[in-house]
Amino acid sequence: MQILIITQRWYPDTFGGSEHVAAQQARRLAQRGHQVVVITERAREVLPSYEVVRNPSQPPLTLRGGDQLEPPLRVRGGEGELRIYRYGSSAQFARFGGLSRTDLKEVPKILKGLSPKHSQGLALFDVAILHHPFPAQGFFKANLKIPALYLFHASTASEAEVEGIKKFPISSGQTESPRHSRDNFQFPIFSSLLARAFSLWAYRVERNVLTKSDRIAVLSDFSAQTVKEYYPEAAKKITRIPIGIDTEQFKPADQKRAREKLGFAQDRKIILTVRRFTPRMGVSRLIHAMEDVLERMPDAQLLIVGEGPLKAALQAEIQLRRLQSKVTLVGAVPISDLPLYYQAADLFVLPTVAFEGLGMATLEALACGIPVVGTPVGATSEVLGALDPALITRGKDADAIAQGILDFFARPLDERAKLRKKAREIAEKNYNWERAIDELEEVIKTLKH
Repeated sequence: MQILIITQRWYPDTFGGSEHVAAQQARRLAQRGHQVVVITERAREVLPSYEVVRNPSQPPLTLRGGDQLEPPLRVRGGEGELRIYRYGSSAQFARFGGLSRTDLKEVPKILKGLSPKHSQGLALFDVAILHHPFPAQGFFKANLKIPALYLFHASTASEAEVEGIKKFPISSGQTESPRHSRDNFQFPIFSSLLARAFSLWAYRVERNVLTKSDRIAVLSDFSAQTVKEYYPEAAKKITRIPIGIDTEQFKPADQKRAREKLGFAQDRKIILTVRRFTPRMGVSRLIHAMEDVLERMPDAQLLIVGEGPLKAALQAEIQLRRLQSKVTLVGAVPISDLPLYYQAADLFVLPTVAFEGLGMATLEALACGIPVVGTPVGATSEVLGALDPALITRGKDADAIAQGILDFFARPLDERAKLRKKAREIAEKNYNWERAIDELEEVIKTLKH
């Protein structure tokens, strides 16, 4: 099939779960012989606007880059191909609502370049898989009459109310002393109003996209319930599909050797999180929780892998709390190195504050045989309930996160070893990419004209 995938974010251009899902689906569909075309934002100026992935099964990817818009070619010899088109610039993204406005403008433009006439568009693509509402809205503006599956990761509109700082950044230095505030992010009134305005706009766009999509795929019961609650008119279109983890790449390994490769001390209790640095992800609360953890467990070390708009604020908080020797912002990690961080850890923590559609990092940790302590937010309870419900914290505040960490390390060593084994078994049984792509193919085949 000729498959079009439109996504606001793409891994490894940016760091996060939804882009990881979009990238894995695209690459694995291409491996199966489909011709896959991806349209996504140009997250960094150094990224080419056009790439062809000749062998999508081999990481790191071998890419041919350029800036000329080339129409996709039919698959020859039964071999699939993955083509990536990127749009936008830092100047466009810097405007008010710049990312979303750019999506609405540039996605139809690229589609028009790929298929100058609507009849050609129908010939080029059998089905579209859409991620994120604003680029999906851009797709519908092009009026190509291609059947569409929308993958609902979470409500972008609801997230915007929590993550206003992402759309409307304010200067750092407005935090209280960490000893007097549980959450160190305060927003001026005008930023809150802008965030609210953006959220209302996002709700309208999201509703329109869900209404126009032929089917709506969700990855968890939580996401299905979110659609039913916010957009009940779209509930009849919901279909649940599984998600996968690369269990060959993310797998258990000798902890001592992993720490040696990364240069980590062998005598530390290493706690890991992998997050995008936005308020919803709860990284600030985890940093605060480490104060309580270290009082009881001074040999603990927190590693925070990721990137995002709050990086400078989080680094400042670490310094204000005088945790520099115990808490490290690692930054973004190449996908080839990421398994080492899981393998070196004793525990993974998912401190989400709101709207956890599934949690790809949780699945990666489980695949590496690493137990996970997570807040009772979104689909986390669904995932961790299969491992041990006691790993779900009693709340999402810093105190509850700290207690969850301490409770885990209070368990006997043999019990922790059993959890590691069970974590891997759950990943292999419940999160298999081959099965996930099988079911995705079945869904999109039903949409094909």
